[in-house]
Amino acid sequence: MSLTWLHISDFHIRAGDPYDRDVVLHALVQSVAGYAKRGRAPDLIFATGDIANSGKVDEYELAGQFFDDLLRAANLNKTRLFVIPGNHDVDRDFGVGLQRTLESREQADTYFRPDHPKPHLTQKMRAFLDWHNRYFDGIRIAPHNSTCGPAERVDINGHRLGIVPINSALFCQGDDDNDKLWIGRRCLDAALAELRALETELSIALIHHPLEWLSEIEGENIQAALRASVHILLRGHLHKAQIDSVASAEGELLRCAAGAAYQTRKWPNRALYATFSNGSLTVHPIRYEDSPLPTWTTDPSVFPHHDKHERSFPVPRLTPSHAAPAPPASASRVSPPPRFRSNIPSRGNRPFVGREDLIARLATVLGDPGEGEKVVVLHGEPGVGKSELAREYARRHRGNYGGGAFWVDASTDSIAIHLAGIGKTILDLDFPSGLQLEEQGQRTFLSVGPEPVLLIYDNVVSFEKTQQWLPLSGMPCHVLITTLANTEDAAWPWIRVDPLSRAQSLDLVKELTDAGFAARYGETITAHAGGLPVQIVPETTTLAYERRRGRSPSPGSGLAREAGDSFDRAYQRLDQPPRLLLHAAAILNPQRIPAAELARHLRDGIAWSDADVTRALDACLDLHLLDGTPDPRMHQLFAGFLRKRVPSADDQTALSLIRAAQKARFVELAEALAANPADPETAATLLS
Repeated sequence: MSLTWLHISDFHIRAGDPYDRDVVLHALVQSVAGYAKRGRAPDLIFATGDIANSGKVDEYELAGQFFDDLLRAANLNKTRLFVIPGNHDVDRDFGVGLQRTLESREQADTYFRPDHPKPHLTQKMRAFLDWHNRYFDGIRIAPHNSTCGPAERVDINGHRLGIVPINSALFCQGDDDNDKLWIGRRCLDAALAELRALETELSIALIHHPLEWLSEIEGENIQAALRASVHILLRGHLHKAQIDSVASAEGELLRCAAGAAYQTRKWPNRALYATFSNGSLTVHPIRYEDSPLPTWTTDPSVFPHHDKHERSFPVPRLTPSHAAPAPPASASRVSPPPRFRSNIPSRGNRPFVGREDLIARLATVLGDPGEGEKVVVLHGEPGVGKSELAREYARRHRGNYGGGAFWVDASTDSIAIHLAGIGKTILDLDFPSGLQLEEQGQRTFLSVGPEPVLLIYDNVVSFEKTQQWLPLSGMPCHVLITTLANTEDAAWPWIRVDPLSRAQSLDLVKELTDAGFAARYGETITAHAGGLPVQIVPETTTLAYERRRGRSPSPGSGLAREAGDSFDRAYQRLDQPPRLLLHAAAILNPQRIPAAELARHLRDGIAWSDADVTRALDACLDLHLLDGTPDPRMHQLFAGFLRKRVPSADDQTALSLIRAAQKARFVELAEALAANPADPETAATLLS
């Protein structure tokens, strides 16, 4: 028999006006009941974190009521519900004064000892632990001395499931959690030993964060252990529905991200049904629709080209007795590739404004893909729209690429992994067991022909590491590279993507809404966004939503989440010197940062030489975080991002010295101006 579960995540339940949340989650409860009547009844429900919004006691009382309603709709009891915490289940007030992260394996071995106090768990997550253990009283207990477990066996419909909860949120404290999170190898090792002793058929791990967010000190070890011992990993956090398979010498892991069940009606709300049968997992995505009536229905955006918009994935490493029988040799299946192959998402009804000249220029530079290989680099500051420009080119010219058009995330030097995933899930390649990921990626890359193909390598960090993934001579392959790096000396044609002009920004606001909205709010939004589509689009749609709800929008009041994420990805690529320079520059006038004054602040504060200043300044200019010489400019939104971002502990120490030097310099300039009010140079320097 088959086994079905519902995977939900990221609810952000809070006190206050519940109307918006209740509309979405009540619709989810009703839809689960409706799906059950139509034959898609879940046998289990997994909730992978961010149950509450800020880890407060009253938020969990509301969460308990929601889960009660959901279980009734699914006709299940609490033994069939598994809940883990996420970063929003941390009460950050209790994190003040605690160590931000661990710095070594030795620290981790001590901290995660079972008898060692864990204040990051027992203090910061006390409300979650207390609620969880009351709600599941007599069923299971979330441990106070470990991040993992207890491993539990569940027997359903003839299947033996092993389930391992993993708490990745102990060291969550801010927007800079990436690479600071820990699970603890000794905690995971103990839980996986429990799991193996259960003698289960299918093993599932539950975690909130992507594994890539773990500290690099233990991240590879954690991932290797899970690939060797677990078949399926269910997670949340990034608010996107995504399924992929990751393999290495240690094993293979099928990873499923559910999206967010509730992030207000302004943003997509998603969940996943999954059915396990005959060694494979069939995933059916659902999403919330607000009109004409609130409901949850099939989400076609996850698998747009598959029947019923659902997709089956082989579960890695199942023994033959658990897998579907192989067909006889004479009946071997031969599946021709689909007529058009792609993972480029649809733009939907979102407008594309102000880039027609760049689309035309790309078409001219790339030319006919049948004539051989071409590479073009798109570069520009964060949030300017490089990635969307590349995707739009792929949408408009898909007829030129009979072999397909594929987007590849190149931000973490993981091109091989993403190409291997494309080979398995889209090109239907059959890789030998144990084949290394690098080799899987190479085989995929060489299999995209002989028909013309377009590859988009998005957010490239290292051109040197990208070299092996560029087309061979005569290969009918075009590659678009997007990057922050200034590539004027690169070996390929490059096109700079600038912010939208004022007129283009106003057109985008109008296309997203209407002429009346643009006339009333367009100028304010345009001035605030500074030509960055990553800010214009979410700010406009949010304000339009507020107006439709009868509220009074306040344009220009904050940084959109998408813009913040874009800035943060660029910020995290920096070494300490350029970070310090940017923080020092952020309190100056972003439209004209006096380079000589900035250099003086850094020399006086932390004893930098002129060469130190030049190297750090060049690094910022190369990534388009600063622009222009001799006195560079900084985008006003990026300056605001830097002012709010909490630097690391090491950066804070150095930055406090810089701030002291800046304060002393400002006092010196003020005193000089008071003594000579007619000195325009001193006045201009002070005002900068």
